[in-house]
Amino acid sequence: MEPTVKVLSIIVNWNGEDFLEECITSLQKSEGVTVDILVVDNASSDNSLSILDKYPKVMLIQNSENLGYGTAANQGVKSADKKGYQYAFIINPDITVRTSTVSKMTDELVKDSNTIIIGPEILSMKDTTKTQYGEKYLSKSGTEYVNWLCGGAMLVSVDKWLGIGGFDERYFLYKEENDLFYRINKAGYKMKICHEALSYHYLGGTGKNEKRNSLPVYYTTRNIWLFAKKNLRGVQLTRYVIEEEISKLLNPGLYLPENLIAFLHGNLHGILDKFGRCDFYFKRSD
Repeated sequence: MEPTVKVLSIIVNWNGEDFLEECITSLQKSEGVTVDILVVDNASSDNSLSILDKYPKVMLIQNSENLGYGTAANQGVKSADKKGYQYAFIINPDITVRTSTVSKMTDELVKDSNTIIIGPEILSMKDTTKTQYGEKYLSKSGTEYVNWLCGGAMLVSVDKWLGIGGFDERYFLYKEENDLFYRINKAGYKMKICHEALSYHYLGGTGKNEKRNSLPVYYTTRNIWLFAKKNLRGVQLTRYVIEEEISKLLNPGLYLPENLIAFLHGNLHGILDKFGRCDFYFKRSD
């Protein structure tokens, strides 16, 4: 009997040739739910698109420039909506899933109308006894309501995602999920982690394409200001910015000359409301 629920898996790809094939293959082996695959490619300069020649059933949105993670994910969910999918699984190419991962999350999302996103348990590919954050993995069952999930693997309700506006595309990279989750909680929706839905992450996999550490320093610093100005006011805004800035200043890696310049540059652009893609950093790592 064919599964009745269909999910569109959206792989947001930028130069992910080392991981893309394994990600697609794992999704195609999904059981208990029909999983179709859409790759949204952010103008990759590697052999990613050649890999897709092996998978004629995989759909493709090919962007002519790197539009950022949030924009690409939004493109995918809008495509899912147009094609009639109720659920979309947004995933990075450096993450793989078990055969039951998507179906376990989908079962939970179908029966919980107040939940907008469910995430899998994400383990380190290099050491599956640990989570992607280096903590010892403690096997659990069932689901758990959470305030934050990894933005690299999320099953979403398409209509609720679109209703809340999806990712704010001004972030371009980094912290867009923090903003999304803040809005979800504020709107009264819920998020869950499904502990029995297991996935595996090549830690730092796609991040290796950010050849210069200054790129994440710039975007994470600048986007502190975007999140604060958009969502917070008064003392709350000031406290958030100060705490985030202190956290960065306590990182020894910040004091490399190029990272320190990126930190100051990010703060300047954040104060001046210069958001979106910054070509000065991105063209150096394209």
